[in-house]
Order: sequence, then structure tokens, then C-alpha cells
Amino acid sequence: MSTERDAGLQALQQGNPAEAAPLLETACQQNPTDFDALLFLGAAYGQIGRQMDAINTITRAVQVQPANAQARYNLAVAMEQGGYRDQAITALGQALTLQPDYPKAQEALRRLQGGGASAGTGGGSMGSGSMDSGAAPGYGQGAPASGQAQPGYGQSAEPSGAPQPGFGRVVENQIALSPLRFR
Repeated sequence: MSTERDAGLQALQQGNPAEAAPLLETACQQNPTDFDALLFLGAAYGQIGRQMDAINTITRAVQVQPANAQARYNLAVAMEQGGYRDQAITALGQALTLQPDYPKAQEALRRLQGGGASAGTGGGSMGSGSMDSGAAPGYGQGAPASGQAQPGYGQSAEPSGAPQPGFGRVVENQIALSPLRFR
């Protein structure tokens, strides 16, 4: 366990993303494949308005655990907040390919595709603090990399076997890669 990650998570849970970010940056430098640290750092960046940093960091989390629907949902949130609506729709589709019964992703995708806005989300944004990590007040349910139950976490989208590479469609129980493009 990373002391910096734990301290960063605590700061994030206490509503101090600006304090959490440098702690989580240190945790990510010490262990660049720490999925939780990457996901929490992306959430902190999103909360302090560093959308491109959030996108890049959460993309790294997706690369560490490509079959994690929570990471893809969080990537969609960061993308939309950064002005990448089409890529956000793609990431939401990927999250739903991995976990079809993901209510937050279903709702966000419907809203982004024009199928109805959820209450309290005006202007076509998923809203700040709507990433799915269980890391801070206002966050939804997700799944830790360890697969252990933790407060605020729901079921993991991670398959029981080794993570399957990819974005996009399911092909014989594997996820086919199709990288997201930024303009």
C-alpha cells in the first residue's frame, strides 16, 4: 500500500482535491501501474479543473486495467468536461460493453445522445464530481483494482481471468482495441 496514495485518497474524501493531487502524483511516480492512484489522481485533476491531465491520467488507468468499466466511465466524464463529447460517448459505450448493467453509464450515454437529461445536470455536462470512484463525497459506486469490497464501491467489471485488452466491441469474449482520437 502506498502511504501517499492513502493520504491522497483521504484528502480527496475530505473534499481537498488540490491537496490530494500532489500526494497522488507522488504515488503514481513511485508505482506507475497503481490503478487506484491513477483513478483517484484523475478524479482530483478533474475537480481542480485540469481536464487534460484528468483525461491523460485516467487513460493510463484504462491501460492498466482495460476491462474495468469504472475507469472507462470516469474517462468519459473527464472527456466530456474537457470538451470531447464524441469521445465521451465512445468511452461510455465501452463501459457498457464491459458492464451492460452500469446505470450511471447508461444514464450518461442516453443524456449525451439526446435521450433525456438527468435532473441537476444542465448544459450538457455530466457535472463535476460525477466520476465513479467512491473516493470523495458526491462520487458513485465503482470497483477497486484489488476486487475487495470497500465503502462506496460496487461490483467490479473486471473479469475473473486476466484483464482483456481493449476498447470497443466484444469479439469472442475479448475486447477489440480501437483507440480514442482527440482533435
